Amino acid sequence: MGDPFVRVGLEYQPHIEAVLLKHDGTITVETTKEEWVSCQHRDTANTIIMNRDELMYLSMVENVPMAKMERILAERMVNPLDKNMR
Repeated sequence: MGDPFVRVGLEYQPHIEAVLLKHDGTITVETTKEEWVSCQHRDTANTIIMNRDELMYLSMVENVPMAKMERILAERMVNPLDKNMR
C-alpha cells in the first residue's frame, strides 16, 4: 500500500528540515511512525488538560473526577503508547 506520509512528486527540501529542527515535537526525515504517533498522543493529552471544558466532558464520560482524569492524561503524556495505563 505504501507510506501514507509520502506523497508522489513531493521533493525533499533541506531548508524545510532546518526550520523543523528548531522546534521540539516536529518531524524530520528520520522520524519513525511510532515517534510521530507518540508526539500526537502527547499533544492531544496536553490540549485536553489545558481546555477545562474538554477535561470536564471527558471526566463525565469516563465517570471519574476531573483531578483523576487530569492525572491519567498527564501519565499518558509521559508514556503515550501504554494502553494499559488507568
